[in-house]
Amino acid sequence: MPRCPTCQSEYGEGIVYCPQDGQALLPMILEGHYRLLSPVGSGGMGMVYLAEHIGLGKRVAVKVLRGELSRDATFSRRFELEAIAASQIGHENIVDVTDLGRTPSGELFYVTELLEGRSLGAVLLRERFLPVARNVPRVHPLQRYVLPGWAGASSGRAQASPARTTWSAS
Repeated sequence: MPRCPTCQSEYGEGIVYCPQDGQALLPMILEGHYRLLSPVGSGGMGMVYLAEHIGLGKRVAVKVLRGELSRDATFSRRFELEAIAASQIGHENIVDVTDLGRTPSGELFYVTELLEGRSLGAVLLRERFLPVARNVPRVHPLQRYVLPGWAGASSGRAQASPARTTWSAS
């Protein structure tokens, strides 16, 4: 039975969003291939969900553009261009977009590989700065791998920022 991840209310089949808070009811199936499992994060343009490709059993991330933005031609086009650009960059340090579609109620979404770790932005907020002695081994990889990826993203329509950079423990 579909359930709201925020208020935990349960609803019958056919209801896609919680009438109380507007959250997507989970699990939700997108285009017969992706089962949304739980929210991962949110931003100004929408929500990101942990999802599973039903046929492959593979975990993925699904970014869903908010409903009112999905109905706006300018925002819809920006979202589509972001997905297309990210899918075409082909850089090992830029998340790969593998699918683009619409939810049952018309919101745009795209599917990406699932990354584990915290965003560089979250690390910087928590730690305020990264001590050189602890992070010298990371500086060279950051320059060598992340910055070229950001440069590749910046040459197209994709946005690059510390908040979208995953920082792994290794």
